[in-house]
Amino acid sequence: MEQRTAIAVGAICGAVIWGASPVLTGQLEPWDAPGLYYVGGVVVSGVIVGALAPPRSLWLGPLAIGLGQAVWIFGMMLFRNEGNLWPLTIVALVLAAVPALVGSAIGAGLRGIWTKKSGG
Repeated sequence: MEQRTAIAVGAICGAVIWGASPVLTGQLEPWDAPGLYYVGGVVVSGVIVGALAPPRSLWLGPLAIGLGQAVWIFGMMLFRNEGNLWPLTIVALVLAAVPALVGSAIGAGLRGIWTKKSGG
């Protein structure tokens, strides 16, 4: 159950990074936003998924977050007729797995600390 929850939350987080970008940054694509909006969003999403995922499942964060982003991007391609740079987008999503993995490791560490303190 924890694995399914982590995947669902990660996919939602990945989609929210894209969906909230125009509202929060004024940019349709989050990596065009100034500052650390995109990388920060990916890391924070990784922390959330890493905290929810079962032990030894660090791969879930990057996979789930990337899945959510890919679904959102695919929707943009279908409904907005945007996506002429999709090969570059795939490369960017693969690169974004690195900060997602870092976030997942942090989340897993926080979960371990929390579990030890709570006696579980």
